[in-house]
Amino acid sequence: MSTIVLACSSLKEYIKTAMETQNVNYDIILIDRSFHIEPAKMKREIQNTLSKLPTNIDTVLVAMGFCGGTWDNVTFPFRIVIPRVDDCISMLLQTDDQYISNRKETGTSLDYVSGSNRILEKLLTGRWDKQFLVAEPGHRIRHADFFE
Repeated sequence: MSTIVLACSSLKEYIKTAMETQNVNYDIILIDRSFHIEPAKMKREIQNTLSKLPTNIDTVLVAMGFCGGTWDNVTFPFRIVIPRVDDCISMLLQTDDQYISNRKETGTSLDYVSGSNRILEKLLTGRWDKQFLVAEPGHRIRHADFFE
């Protein structure tokens, strides 16, 4: 079986860097970041993209967050592993292993933030802990899966 990465195009360089530093290599499918403007369109694009995957794919590593509900109430025939964050900004603000779904609400100044590839590195190397949703095939992903 096989694994691929599904990612927001805004994270392309971060993902490449994480793969390089962690010495892993997966095919990457990019979802155009312009879909963020309308989450319903992004959700349709994600579903359309994933419906076209080859049948040998058994795991999709998702490099994006909940993104306005794009992952709410969906089911897929393969394992989905996705960071439990509200969006890509919160994902890049994660610098430790503590589960916080929205780092922007915890007082972080966004004027300058050094950021981190920590979540992406964990995603790509299978170190899936409480910061990740691991949805097995057939699991209906819900809002409550992301946010405690």
